[in-house]
Amino acid sequence: MTKIFTDSKKLPETIAVDSIDLTIQKGEIFGLLGPNGAGKTTTVRMLTCLIRPTSGEAWVEGTNILSEPKKVRASCGILTETPGLYVRLNAIEYLNFFGQLYGLSRQELDTRVPNVLDMLGIDAKDREGKRLGAFSRGMQQKMNIARAIRNNSNTPSYCAPIISMRRIDCAIESALSTTAN
Repeated sequence: MTKIFTDSKKLPETIAVDSIDLTIQKGEIFGLLGPNGAGKTTTVRMLTCLIRPTSGEAWVEGTNILSEPKKVRASCGILTETPGLYVRLNAIEYLNFFGQLYGLSRQELDTRVPNVLDMLGIDAKDREGKRLGAFSRGMQQKMNIARAIRNNSNTPSYCAPIISMRRIDCAIESALSTTAN
C-alpha cells in the first residue's frame, strides 16, 4: 500500500505539488492525470525517492520515504517518457548498473536481470552482443521497462507518460501477471 499525506514540493519559483493526499491499495493500477506542469512527474519522483518532498509524509509498501529512501529506491521502478538510455552499454550492463545504483546486491541482480530479460523477450544474442544504441526504438523501450521492473516484484512500478510505444499494454500486463503474488 502506498500512502501520501499532504506531500508538497516547493521549487524556487513555484509550488510543484501542493498538498496531495491519496492512498493506493496493493494491486491497484493508479494514474495521475493533468496538464503539463501539474506536478505528476514530481509526485512520482517523490514516491520513488528521486527527490525529497518539502513537507509531508509518504510510505511505499509500509516504508517511510523520508527515513528509509534507499529501501524504497531498491523496491521501486520508474519508467519515464524520456528514458535516457546509456547507449554504450549492453542490456545486462545497463540493468546491472541501475540495479547497483538502487541498492540491489550482485546475487539479486544475477537472478533478476536474466528473468526480466526473458520476460520481455530480449534474446541471448542481444543481451551481451549488442550495445543499446544499436537496438531498435521498440527494443530500447523494452529495456526501459526492464529497468523499471528489475527491482522487487512485490512493489509497483511507477510510470510517467510514454509516447509511441506499441503494445505497451501487453508488455505491462505480462510483467504484472508474471510478478504478481
